[in-house]
Amino acid sequence: MKKLFLLAFAILCMVQLQAQNQTHNPYAGNFDVIKHTSKGTEGINVNFVLQPAPFINALHIDLNTPNAMAMSVKIVDVTGATVMNWLPAQVSNVYEHQFDISNLRPGMYKLEILGDANSKLHTVNFEKQIAATPQNSTRN
Repeated sequence: MKKLFLLAFAILCMVQLQAQNQTHNPYAGNFDVIKHTSKGTEGINVNFVLQPAPFINALHIDLNTPNAMAMSVKIVDVTGATVMNWLPAQVSNVYEHQFDISNLRPGMYKLEILGDANSKLHTVNFEKQIAATPQNSTRN
């Protein structure tokens, strides 16, 4: 009985360590959009990916859904002012866009994914960083 208890405890510890070692990517995920259609209430899953992190000169967004739906994207600063936006030419179930963020000041921003009538569907916080500069070396 004691051996069984120790084995169960060891397995529990290993599972906990594995869970702690998994990293969560805040720039990828999904969310549901509730639509009221002639078929009734429908939940549409939207997947998103923002890359390449860290965000220095560009922010690329991929959005996809199983059903075509109108979406647009805007980037707002900490005051809530819109600094960039993107409206696709046509409704689709796959969207892809790259923002040139090189002229934005370093700091925190929000990428807002919008639906019909500019309703906010989801927000992703991100930090615009400055490019690392090589350390100046001195020669003697």
